[in-house]
Amino acid sequence: MLKEYFNVDRIWAFDRNASLLKPIADNIIAGVCSSRKIVMFIDEEYIGDSWCNYDLNMAIMESIESERNMIIVVLMDVQRSALPKSVLRQMALEKPLVFPERPDDQPAFWTTLVAEIQR
Repeated sequence: MLKEYFNVDRIWAFDRNASLLKPIADNIIAGVCSSRKIVMFIDEEYIGDSWCNYDLNMAIMESIESERNMIIVVLMDVQRSALPKSVLRQMALEKPLVFPERPDDQPAFWTTLVAEIQR
């Protein structure tokens, strides 16, 4: 699906691009610092993962230091009441995208996401 909308070779993905020789935190920092935009897909699994929270905090720090908004929040099937404060603060700065449940609505979502990334 992503290949239709993105050049996947230009996307930094932890599972694919992280160095096995570096600590997780160093890999996250390298990924954040080498990225123009950070897309956070927030779901129940994300909320329960402390490394995801670390990733978001590093992205927030990089946004502040570089003086540019580089974070795009995408809400998956998750209740807003379950979101951590760091995500809620980011959503107050920039309206999140919502991943559609219906497959027919997904092409419009991907088109919107591409536009947000290019902005």
